[in-house]
Amino acid sequence: MEPTIELTTWFREARGWRTSVLLVFCLGLTLVPVHAQTSMFVPGPTFSPPLNPLYVLTGDFNNDNVRDFVVLSDEGTGVPANAYVFLGNGDGTFKPPNSYPLGTLGLSMPAIPALGVLAINNNGPPIQDLVVPIAQSNTVNVLVGKGDGTFLPFTTYTVDEHPTAAVVAEEDGTAYPELAVVATGTNNQPSVSILLGLGDATFGPATIIPLANSPTSIGFGYLRHGLFNTDLVIGTSSGIAVLLGNGKGTFQPEVDYPLSSGVTSVAVDDFNGDSFPDIAATHGNVVSILLGNGDGTFQAPRDYPVGNGARSIFVAQALLASDFTNDRHDDLVVTNLDDNTFSVLLGNGDGTFQPALTFPVNGTGPNSIGVGDFNSDAAPDLVVTTKSGSASGSSGSALIFLNTRGTSATVICSPDPVQSGQPTTCTATYGAALPAMPIPTGNVTFGISNAALPAVCSGSLDATGKMQCQGGAFLGIGGWDVRADYSGDKNYNPGSFFSPTVLIVDALNFNPPGPLSSTAAAGQTAQFALLLQDMVGYGGSISLTCTGAPLGATCSVPANVKLPAQINATVSTTSRMVAVAPRRHSSPWLWAMGILGLVLLPGVYRRNGRHTKFARTLPFCFVLFLASCGSGNSGNTSNPNGTPAGTYTLTVTATAGGLKSSISLILTVQ
Repeated sequence: MEPTIELTTWFREARGWRTSVLLVFCLGLTLVPVHAQTSMFVPGPTFSPPLNPLYVLTGDFNNDNVRDFVVLSDEGTGVPANAYVFLGNGDGTFKPPNSYPLGTLGLSMPAIPALGVLAINNNGPPIQDLVVPIAQSNTVNVLVGKGDGTFLPFTTYTVDEHPTAAVVAEEDGTAYPELAVVATGTNNQPSVSILLGLGDATFGPATIIPLANSPTSIGFGYLRHGLFNTDLVIGTSSGIAVLLGNGKGTFQPEVDYPLSSGVTSVAVDDFNGDSFPDIAATHGNVVSILLGNGDGTFQAPRDYPVGNGARSIFVAQALLASDFTNDRHDDLVVTNLDDNTFSVLLGNGDGTFQPALTFPVNGTGPNSIGVGDFNSDAAPDLVVTTKSGSASGSSGSALIFLNTRGTSATVICSPDPVQSGQPTTCTATYGAALPAMPIPTGNVTFGISNAALPAVCSGSLDATGKMQCQGGAFLGIGGWDVRADYSGDKNYNPGSFFSPTVLIVDALNFNPPGPLSSTAAAGQTAQFALLLQDMVGYGGSISLTCTGAPLGATCSVPANVKLPAQINATVSTTSRMVAVAPRRHSSPWLWAMGILGLVLLPGVYRRNGRHTKFARTLPFCFVLFLASCGSGNSGNTSNPNGTPAGTYTLTVTATAGGLKSSISLILTVQ
């Protein structure tokens, strides 16, 4: 049975955008069967601008390690074209976009844009900038990124007439990036304009190099093994034009590689793993692959059928671990303008590709595509722009397609921190990144990512997607990044997941500044001075206990301390002798009177002729009174609950999670 999904849609207004959010559940609209495809995409959020989108580019515009994208639109009635920047949240959703005009009305329609790092930033991470050719004004407009996801207003540079595409070429013997912009040219003389960078995101005047055929797209690479001059690969109306660079913005005469129809887009990458760049080009309904020889020349093309109107091509690079199946082989994705689909060609790693996997697009005329892991599941997702919506007269959209081959994972170690030399138990839990997908199976290997150490342990995920590993006793003192390497299975990509927290291996130690033994008489107090420290600066709370106190004694320590801590362990003992109050001596005359009364009272009772209860009990009460007043002595008596004499070992223990340290104290009671 084919898997199906149900799409629930709602709308909200956000800065003039109508946002369609698509939730994926089981049952509903039928997609391509899982068993038929090793890569699977399902619809994610959809963004519909007020102006029809033309191009999309993906990047990280605010340097938060989360993928973002920018959509470049057409002009509208009374409105210039804009760039709309969507900053990702890392979970497949995006913040409302910021918009940036690309020019003035009538002079703002973009051609194929490019992203690149135009300024040398020695004091921080690289910052991406946006380069947009404007055909109507014969310019290239540069929007410099600020590194926080926003861009400065555009700066304009003049190029040859009617530019069609741009690329940011890396250092070309000048130490600074340069721009290459192709154009149909003045008087229909095709050309490429070269603008050398000054290192601060500004550029010198353009140098114009004529071309033989009308250009449509452009890429660059280092096509000659071991030589790092920028070489240009240009898609033209008749095939591929290659310009080998001499360095510093000059080039050798072009070499053409004819194809069966005009090229719509090109990409340069190493598809067969020989370290020589290759070329992929879309034209008609095929993708042509030209394998490089490493000397700037290329082999005859090999064609792979895709949909009709193949237009925009994107290479999912294995070098960035972003190929769709994470098999370390480069894959390609292509939009099919006339079929309202996109096609994925999975690479075999030898320069060949598997038959295309084709996916429908909910819109008309998909004209551009970008790749990025938008939901942080280690499986590249897609964003596709369309010229218009499915309904007649509706506007185009930017459509997110989420890759179902991604997983979500957690890695938790306990105890953490752990005492040096003791093991800890780490648990990896894997699940599907998207709903209605099975629990992952396969193997997990635990390792340490910030040191060249052997794997800690490995094993299979259980039925709940968990795998536990106990080990790490060999780890030295310090912080360790725990990594779980997942093997993948038929539904999910392999990949690595890192614990969000560093495993702390510490040594909690007592370092007493004074003696560890003390002598006290019973009833006295003994005190031990202790210093508690660790090796890595653990900042949490440390719990303390003291055990082993003898009978009739107590040992007290603070319940909790912060490191480093001066601690006093106080032992209070109990005396074995107890003072008793002196007893009063009875007088001899009381004893004489008492004996006389005992002799005379019976006769008195007989003379009265009767006995009373009082008479019978009175003699005994009197005897008891005399006994209580009898002789005694004063002074001390023994206390059975006092602290016995002897030598005792007490133990003070400090604990914090897996950290534990104990110290022995010797107490002698006299």
